[in-house]
Amino acid sequence: AWSSTAAGARNSIKSSLEILTKEKCKRRIVVIGDVLELGEYTEKIHREIGEELLSSNLDYVITIGEYTNYTDNYLKENGKWPLFVANGTTGFIELSEDAEYDPSI
Repeated sequence: AWSSTAAGARNSIKSSLEILTKEKCKRRIVVIGDVLELGEYTEKIHREIGEELLSSNLDYVITIGEYTNYTDNYLKENGKWPLFVANGTTGFIELSEDAEYDPSI
């Protein structure tokens, strides 16, 4: 059975991205963390979040958390822009291999 929590999490993120992409701004930067309590849907939903991010007009994505590893992997496999992975314990941000540092962000 499909979890209403899983569907709600995905739809909430999708709605937020739709609002962001309609805004007039210089850069679109998304910071996204783990969606918890998804049980057996954890990997599926976090990969679907990656799909939503790719279909949005974004400049940068920053992920934070353990389960966003699934999102990170999806983005690395299919991505077209820099991905920043934040380590929640140290606050360190690691650039994906193809990312270029831009001090203006």
